[in-house]
Amino acid sequence: MKNKFKLLKADIQLELDKLHSLEKEMSSILPSSTKRPSSVELRAIGSILHDFYSGIEKVFKRIA
Repeated sequence: MKNKFKLLKADIQLELDKLHSLEKEMSSILPSSTKRPSSVELRAIGSILHDFYSGIEKVFKRIA
C-alpha cells in the first residue's frame, strides 16, 4: 500500500511540473502591452489553457 502512495505522489509531482511549465509558457505568450493579442496568440493561449485544465483533471482523477 505504501508503494501505491509513492507512485501516486510521483505521478502528481510530474503533472504539477508540467503545469508549472505551462504557466511559464503562458506568461511568455501573453502580451505585455495593452494591445490585443493576435488570432494566433489567442489560439495558443486557448491551447495552453486546455492543456492546463487537462493536467488538473488528471491530478484529480489519479487522486480519486
